[in-house]
Amino acid sequence: MAMKMLFDLTNDEIGRVTKSSKNTIGELIKQNNVRDIDRNIYKQRNFTPELIYNLSIVLDLPHRYLADTNATYNMINSFVEYDRTTMESKPISELINDTLTQVKNTQDISRKIYGVKVKNDFFNYEKLYLNARVDIREKFFTVEIHLENEASIDYLGLLSLENTLKVKCEIYIRKAFLRENNKLYIVIPLDDSFKPRIEYLHKRFLWKNLLLP
Repeated sequence: MAMKMLFDLTNDEIGRVTKSSKNTIGELIKQNNVRDIDRNIYKQRNFTPELIYNLSIVLDLPHRYLADTNATYNMINSFVEYDRTTMESKPISELINDTLTQVKNTQDISRKIYGVKVKNDFFNYEKLYLNARVDIREKFFTVEIHLENEASIDYLGLLSLENTLKVKCEIYIRKAFLRENNKLYIVIPLDDSFKPRIEYLHKRFLWKNLLLP
């Protein structure tokens, strides 16, 4: 519920993105927000593995917290929802260009959220491909990249990334949700005159405000 509110998502949007019904999403949230006090256990999650994997990316939460009723809520470093054969891989410039082309050719932009592997051409201490979450909204979209090594966050690497994108954007750095790592949030407006406002991305998280050369 917290992540649904944070990302300003409705059950209908989550259902459409995860290819399930809004009633299924509503039932999942309802069942797993209610505790059976008499037996001191949580209701079991009887939903398809595919839904749980997709929902992990949509809600930006580690897979274990949606798959396991009794999981302890600790900061972890797990990305199993991204490690699937269906996950597409591409350079970030291609991802952004493809997204801009897609939304410009669509009259009715509906919410779309998905995972992707982004080729790492910028950070010395990371794997060849980085886990990323794309969130397309009506007037802007975000590319959110997980960085697993603190040493990866350096001025020159981020400057190189910003210069490579060649689009109007803002890049933020902040901790991921319920994970030990940092994330890069690349926020790109679909109209240059529009300035996106995201509640959890404050100006103090802008990368140039955090890193000085």
